[in-house]
Amino acid sequence: MNIVCATDENYLGHCMAMLQSLWHHNPDPDLHVYFMYDDIGSKQLGHATSFLTELLPAVSILKASAKPFKDFPVNGHVSVAAYFRLLVPELLPSSVTRALFIDADTI
Repeated sequence: MNIVCATDENYLGHCMAMLQSLWHHNPDPDLHVYFMYDDIGSKQLGHATSFLTELLPAVSILKASAKPFKDFPVNGHVSVAAYFRLLVPELLPSSVTRALFIDADTI
């Protein structure tokens, strides 16, 4: 099963909780998480990467760019990272034919 999530520093904690809950309720050895991020400090990204690689059987860390979305509307709870789902076909390997996108704050 391929899971995609996207976050920035504001929702990083929520995203980690979602992925921990996902693994707890669905410990599938074939689970592969594609973690898309932007605007996360190196220390926080290092902690998140360590957490994910210890928790999950397979994880790919994908750096997304906010540049294509510079003119998109954002507000208090919608950040540029909310638009990263539009980059999924571009950032995932062509071998991935199906993936489920889960919002970072889903529990």
